[in-house]
Amino acid sequence: MSFNWGDFNPEDEPEIGAVPKGDYRVILEVAEQKDTKAKDGMYLAITFKIIEGKYKNRKVWKNINLVNPNETAVEIGKRDLASLCRAVGVSKPKGPHDLLNKILIISAIESEYNDKPTNDVVAYKVSSSEAISTAEEEKSSPDDGKKPWEKG
Repeated sequence: MSFNWGDFNPEDEPEIGAVPKGDYRVILEVAEQKDTKAKDGMYLAITFKIIEGKYKNRKVWKNINLVNPNETAVEIGKRDLASLCRAVGVSKPKGPHDLLNKILIISAIESEYNDKPTNDVVAYKVSSSEAISTAEEEKSSPDDGKKPWEKG
């Protein structure tokens, strides 16, 4: 088996770029708390993976300010995080791990960063099928005071 270098032209490869403006059903794949470059703050670095439609398996990234010398940035970050938590049904997260593998709808717009096309996530919405399955689980499993891993 061999690779024919003559059939390969890097110029023919499509550039990934940003996904078009719109709403996308995604899974929250990565959520990591990181220090800012200046080491004077922290942010939540999030990776969403689109799970259906024409752009399935494409990724969209979002950073949310958690700690920053700019109080306005912190307030915007708190509102953004609160909106994300509502969309994934996590009312009191103990850390980024509580947001992982949750399905939701994001509203993305196209923007630029360092002269390259990218996306900005401007809204989070409950994924209706996720909300239905969560509601059904709550109905079918009575609250007996046990934690999920204690139930048998």
